[in-house]
Amino acid sequence: MRRDDVLWASVGSAVALLVPERRDPLVVTGSAAPLWAQLAEPRTLAELAAGVAEHVDAAVEEVASALPDLLRALEDVGAVRGATAAPRG
Repeated sequence: MRRDDVLWASVGSAVALLVPERRDPLVVTGSAAPLWAQLAEPRTLAELAAGVAEHVDAAVEEVASALPDLLRALEDVGAVRGATAAPRG
């Protein structure tokens, strides 16, 4: 789930994130941009994959296989918490 203290703004098809611990803004694009919107509320990996797949030109299965890496990357930069512990489903 997204951290409440991360400021963000949609910029075209990208999302700019201001993570408190980081000096510079982080810009996410591709599948990570619609994923950010999906992370506003707790969801299973299946729900996240379906939500992201609606916004990108990819099959749900393809998105689902990329989600663990995307979530880990967002968690590594401090934008989300508990993402790698998200329920599988």
